[in-house]
Amino acid sequence: MELTFDQAIELLELTDISTIQVEDIPQLEKKMKKRWHPDKVAHLGDPVITQEYTVKFQQIETACQMVYSFLQGTYHAGDAFTQTSSRVHEEPEEVIRKMHLIFNPH
Repeated sequence: MELTFDQAIELLELTDISTIQVEDIPQLEKKMKKRWHPDKVAHLGDPVITQEYTVKFQQIETACQMVYSFLQGTYHAGDAFTQTSSRVHEEPEEVIRKMHLIFNPH
């Protein structure tokens, strides 16, 4: 199912997009993945509810990427959204090196 911008905002439970900053997205994604994790409802034994949680859980990353692109100005609400870059696994050492360069540029 293709996700609209309105659906992404609703899924991420954002009440005011103007209060969100790019730096907030990783924490928002983590919060929503915890909120919509299918394991939270597996004990109910209801396949309909489990399926709903599974679908929403799978849409979270796309929704976050959509909001990120919106905040960066590369996506406009109502346009078709295409994921231009998926997250690539980086080794911890590479992440640390990049963060060091960001916070210690000299």
